[in-house]
Amino acid sequence: MTDKTLTFDEEVRLTRRQVASVEHLALLIWGWTTIAIALAIFALMLIDDMGKWQLLWLALPLIAGTLHVKFQKPALPDPTSLYLMLSSVSRMVISVIFVCAVAGCYFSYPSYFIVILVLAMWCGVSAFMLDYPRLKGPCIGGFAMAAAILNVSGAAAVAVFIAGIIATLVIPGYIMRSDARKEKMADSAK
Repeated sequence: MTDKTLTFDEEVRLTRRQVASVEHLALLIWGWTTIAIALAIFALMLIDDMGKWQLLWLALPLIAGTLHVKFQKPALPDPTSLYLMLSSVSRMVISVIFVCAVAGCYFSYPSYFIVILVLAMWCGVSAFMLDYPRLKGPCIGGFAMAAAILNVSGAAAVAVFIAGIIATLVIPGYIMRSDARKEKMADSAK
């Protein structure tokens, strides 16, 4: 744990740096893997809408989880308590996405809506807890895609879902990667 003498603002700033430097890769891996599977389902739905293409979602944790483990950055030597809390929330979000993906294969319910809504809430929690203004836009975009997904069905729902994944995972991943690179360059210039 970090030194307990940090002020709240210092801990938030340090946590924002830790999240940006470590978590951006996970967001990009899970985001792009989700998009690849969604595009495959979208294409297959255009060919045959009656197929059980939703079962392809079962490959998401296998593919993205393997890539995440393979390319995972080393653990932080001294994570803040706020970082540890956000990491546990991230693991919970991944679990919810997996459960929704599996349940969506067997039950008829708005699983795409739930996944995008949970991701938008995660993005919002991260943005507001870490005072990370650049994540507030993707959060709002995620909520907009969650609302839009309720008004479409079939292949169009998959297309809106892809837009929601881009808003809530891919864009925040690139924002965090950019911020981590800027911090690294600023540290090396000192």
